[in-house]
Amino acid sequence: MTDSLDFSPTAANGADHQGAVPATPLVIVTGKGGVGRSSAATAIAVALAERGGRVALVHPVEAKPVRPPASAPPGLVVVPLDRKKALSNYLGDQLPGPFAAGLRASRAFQLITAATPGLAELLTIGELRRMTEGAYDHLVFDAPATGHLLALLDAPGRFERAAAVGPIAARARQLGEWIADPAITATVTVTTGDSLAVSELLDLITALESRLGHGPSLVIANRLAPPSPPAAELALLAEREGDAVLADAVLALEHLATRARSERAQLGRVTRQVGLQPIRAYEQPGEGVRSVLAALAGEGPVLSDEPGISAQDRRRAERRTRERRTEHGEAA
Repeated sequence: MTDSLDFSPTAANGADHQGAVPATPLVIVTGKGGVGRSSAATAIAVALAERGGRVALVHPVEAKPVRPPASAPPGLVVVPLDRKKALSNYLGDQLPGPFAAGLRASRAFQLITAATPGLAELLTIGELRRMTEGAYDHLVFDAPATGHLLALLDAPGRFERAAAVGPIAARARQLGEWIADPAITATVTVTTGDSLAVSELLDLITALESRLGHGPSLVIANRLAPPSPPAAELALLAEREGDAVLADAVLALEHLATRARSERAQLGRVTRQVGLQPIRAYEQPGEGVRSVLAALAGEGPVLSDEPGISAQDRRRAERRTRERRTEHGEAA
């Protein structure tokens, strides 16, 4: 199964979601590993580029490169964020050419900077700021997983406290104020619908609020179970004999329906705590399931010879549905 996340105006519901995409200079896309964070960052970058802006989709150089679709607007580019390059740019901005070149070539200086806690994160923020003030209208930062992002956001305060006074403290304070400014930075949090992912999302939102002073602008619930037909219709299909492929597809749909109920309950926790209705992106089901869905929508042959569902049929189908769930160990 694949993600259906697409904010393009031509996509299903894409026009409805266009207004939800943050248009700040910096958009940080974050979430735990495995929730489709890079897919979300790519979709947001494409949506911003379709508005006509110059957009950089930025990812840490050590991370797997993100690949926009071939149809992406020409204003979108992918930029790996290299910490060594960030340090070189910072030295070039702060020091005369010969001094900067000397430090870049110094092995001792490289070892010291690599061993300084939080320096790499502070330089990352500085590089993001430099890029927003340069050639791009928007940066979409496909941020590292939750723990690494929080360390990055902690870096300015850590350096300011350690230095107390002087240029380093002043620079750290400036970067901390810059990235926390809601006119500059919007965060987008990504989750799936399972209980563990939602619990970690809520913890992340609390951490973002404490560090930035504001929560996410957008919550994306990704890789959700696709909507399923009513249980009565599935039960009638399940009673047809001699079609093993159909039976497997119906069973898969029943499992998806059970999962969808659980996901709706979990996402309700997000709405209650954060006050945001997550944007939902659904998995694309397999071919057998798609054929059943098409048939139920009147686009295929599976139900072409079936009569309408009477009240008696519906009661019988619902009873059979409960029996099938019991057989497979599911809650009624």
